[in-house]
Amino acid sequence: MLKKLLIFIASAILASSAFAENQSAENLKDYRCVSNGLRLPLVWRASSQPRIFSRYRRKAMVDLKGELKLVFPTFYMDRILPDKIVKEYPYPNDVQIQAGIEPSFKMSNENLDTSPRILGNDIITYKKGDKETYRIITVDLGDTVVKKGDWFGIWVALENLDGTNNVPFTRLIGDSKEQIYECSYTSAGTSFIEDNFIKTATKLPLIKLERNYIVGFSPVAILAKTDYTGDVWAIIGSSIPEGYYDINGNQYGDENANIGYADKLISTNLGVPSVNLSKGADRLEFCANELKGRMDIIKICGVTKLHAGLGGNDLYSKLDVLKDSAIKINKQIKDFNPEIITVGGTITPRSKSADDFKTLENQTPGPHFDGTESRRGKWNKILRTNCKSVGFDEVFELCSYVEYDWKNSSGTWDDKNIIPKNFTVDGTHPTCAGGKAIADHAYIIKQPK
Repeated sequence: MLKKLLIFIASAILASSAFAENQSAENLKDYRCVSNGLRLPLVWRASSQPRIFSRYRRKAMVDLKGELKLVFPTFYMDRILPDKIVKEYPYPNDVQIQAGIEPSFKMSNENLDTSPRILGNDIITYKKGDKETYRIITVDLGDTVVKKGDWFGIWVALENLDGTNNVPFTRLIGDSKEQIYECSYTSAGTSFIEDNFIKTATKLPLIKLERNYIVGFSPVAILAKTDYTGDVWAIIGSSIPEGYYDINGNQYGDENANIGYADKLISTNLGVPSVNLSKGADRLEFCANELKGRMDIIKICGVTKLHAGLGGNDLYSKLDVLKDSAIKINKQIKDFNPEIITVGGTITPRSKSADDFKTLENQTPGPHFDGTESRRGKWNKILRTNCKSVGFDEVFELCSYVEYDWKNSSGTWDDKNIIPKNFTVDGTHPTCAGGKAIADHAYIIKQPK
């Protein structure tokens, strides 16, 4: 009885301390996001067991030292049918999370006792009904420094305390050039947290080489006090910047463990940290009203620039709805910090193909995607010629390399890579090669004075 009482008191202290830390962004004013490509939970999903464990690697975007703050959202993104409205839902269960850092990532899933881990200071507790949109685990690296460009590991154990086999899942990615030993699995055994599994594990199973979603759980951002003074980006978008179909030809994205054009553009090509808050099926219209959780995270990440890769799912609405929604999103960001540069993005093509995208000629553009007078054509023209009229400071041109006759908004995928299928397999979402092509050729549009 005494043991149970002590456990209850300890849990209450941990829960209250985490809550107090989250209450004030003032405590994090000297911290900035130093991670790249971490993602929100996609769904809260039935599992074989009420616990999940993940180990995966990241390349340090800046020198990591001192105390790292691992930010775990306590909401997930899901869709309401039939309209597929993306909403932010609080976790439906009581949850505990433990995390740690592997400063020098061992390129193996065996003999992990030779690759030491530094555990977080706390086990954080989220109680169903809590209003906080994130929890933080602090990992103190002490005298250890993870140098810019070095690989490091992130270990996470999550336990659902309600006795139901449901856990949140995040999209985790690795590298096709070399097996990176990402792991994600549930266990029928005892608690990962009670067993101190992160600290003691010596061998882990590999993830299955399947489609790259519903494979793990992660922090959405890593914050640190840093000497880095460059930009930190946030990304909000739908499935294309999230990287939903970024699987063909490269299961695992690029060397920085990125998927989607946005992370490849920002973290790989620009070489700066980013926090990706995108979610498939999202819209400008939805984000205008469902951005609170993501704004809470943007506020603590030291963001200087934000890319909104949205609009492709809005084209069934009237053009005025797109305009009003973009203005509303930009106003939310500017009201928080008028110094943040907001960067829109032109909407990429969408088409169907009569020959599985083997030729350019057999494509048919989707509704509202064909020609300069289509809704997409008109919207892209606004972005290219007067983006400030809908609130954006700047705009990425994303279409110029992957769209045939992009200046006239043909709505069809180009064959610069021999056949359009190298860019897309479904006519909407870029493959890994398509995402890389977009990222490699994207540029900021010079707006008329």
